[in-house]
Amino acid sequence: MPDVVMDYTTMSDYLKCPRRGYYRHDCNIVPQTPATPLIFGGAIHEGLASWYQHGDEERALESFCSYWDREAQLPKEDEEAEDLSDFQISLAPSRPGDEKRNRDSGLNLLRRYFSHYKTENFKILSNEFPFNLPLGTSEGITYRLTGKIDLFVQWGDQTYVMDHKTTSMLGPKYFDQFKLSMQLRGYAWAARELFKECDGAMVNAIFVGKTFKFARDIFAYTSEDFSLYVENTMAIMHDIHKARKLQRFPMNTDACMLYGSCPYREICEARGDERVIRNRYTTREWNPFFA
Repeated sequence: MPDVVMDYTTMSDYLKCPRRGYYRHDCNIVPQTPATPLIFGGAIHEGLASWYQHGDEERALESFCSYWDREAQLPKEDEEAEDLSDFQISLAPSRPGDEKRNRDSGLNLLRRYFSHYKTENFKILSNEFPFNLPLGTSEGITYRLTGKIDLFVQWGDQTYVMDHKTTSMLGPKYFDQFKLSMQLRGYAWAARELFKECDGAMVNAIFVGKTFKFARDIFAYTSEDFSLYVENTMAIMHDIHKARKLQRFPMNTDACMLYGSCPYREICEARGDERVIRNRYTTREWNPFFA
């Protein structure tokens, strides 16, 4: 029986809403114009990956610009676009970018970041490393976790995975959301499997607003934490695998306005009408190694 292979994003999308997970990871469709926070966060990530790989500020800024310019392009206008007036959907997608998230603000943010963290207190052990590791086997099925970790660092005598996060809300309770994070625990578990050591995870928070703020926090994990993570994640993978076999992907309508709006809300509001999919979405296969 083939292995069941999933990454954090796939599981997270299905947990938010099975229908969302189906559209993104089974149908491989995405909005023609991605949401601005996703483009901006991805571009910042590209800049940081280059910075920690090469230590060259200009090269890092070029990486940011390359990603932004590629992903922020509007789709070409289609003169034969179908009439979607039945669904009250605007035919003109909005150009990516807003007051806080645009090409210029991203460049300024990165310059401030490089100045703020001119000297780091950690040693980089690995940068942007991919993994595909077996979690375990149940009922003849091997479940594998895949993904890519931003950084693996040594801070004093401890080692941590480090994950970059852009956010517009960096309040006193911001880091509480990561205490039980499936994503961070998975990355730390993978690092321990690969490098035979990992004491936890570090969140590298980057505030996006009228001013720039930077903050970091560390979360320590025990062997028991990792064992619980493996058990829980295998159960999630099992449920998603079963849903795919049965082709059952119910809508979770409580998640329609999560983080502003679900990228597939227009499809659901149009009851899955193919005209909406053809005119408002495009095909892009999800690949956690090139996210």
